[in-house]
Amino acid sequence: MHQYYIFIISAILLNITPGPDMAYILSKTISNGKVIGFFTVLGVCSGALIHVLLVSLGITLLITKNITLFNGLKILGGLYLIYLGSRSIRSFFIKSEINTIANELKMDSKTSYFQAYKEGIFVDLFNPKVAIFFLSYLPAFVVNSRVSESKQLFILGVTVVFIAFIIELLLVFLSEHIRILFKNRNSNLKIFDIVIGLTLIFIGISVIPPIFI
Repeated sequence: MHQYYIFIISAILLNITPGPDMAYILSKTISNGKVIGFFTVLGVCSGALIHVLLVSLGITLLITKNITLFNGLKILGGLYLIYLGSRSIRSFFIKSEINTIANELKMDSKTSYFQAYKEGIFVDLFNPKVAIFFLSYLPAFVVNSRVSESKQLFILGVTVVFIAFIIELLLVFLSEHIRILFKNRNSNLKIFDIVIGLTLIFIGISVIPPIFI
């Protein structure tokens, strides 16, 4: 259970860190309105759930074949969190991706609800970085228990998608305020990047199997 709490903290940190999904949802919301933004979030999260299903099934097959390789994935997950933490710290020195996209937007009401949902699915489903994220991130938090590895992976995956859904909904409803916040990016917000980065690095180190550190 302790490991699950650590996972939730890392999932929240990952989802509040500015990235491609956040920039895409913000851009669709500002350019088409909050309802389109809502359907975009539904689409992105639906695509993520498909990744979760594929990864949970695929990793289960992997475990039955090669436990050493699975431990390798746990190491990869820890290193990936360390990488994301380092990237968050690096963002202290660079311009926000969200700020760049949001400042170039103009209102456009041509996108339908279904189109927004469909595009959200495709954006997430066919992004190889999303597959790599789930493939490397989820196994790092699988533990020895009575619950099968496949169920653990599925629960972890659904948890991170649910957290993403809540945070991205808040992003939609607060889109204009967030755009202004990143446009006027100040020192306090930059320090927030460093705090997130250091926390992710710490969690990344903690989930690597002890035998390898």
